[in-house]
Amino acid sequence: MPWNRPGIDGGSEATGLALEAQVSPITGGDIVQRTGEYPASGVEVCWFSDPAVSWLGEVPSARVDQFQAPAHQGSDARVVEG
Repeated sequence: MPWNRPGIDGGSEATGLALEAQVSPITGGDIVQRTGEYPASGVEVCWFSDPAVSWLGEVPSARVDQFQAPAHQGSDARVVEG
């Protein structure tokens, strides 16, 4: 199922954006189904996950990775794929 990426001109019919952190295992089929449920509520969704997952790219998603910043800054995360 292709997903609808809203345009800069606001061409999407969505009225909100959900940013979801997927930390527990989920199948590609399940996350595609969950993603498909959002538009009925007028919401677009983007999933974030830290491990390399098989569904990355099948739904709006990005893989993040934690890295150790200098001691005075603590740790941080960055998008590494998606």
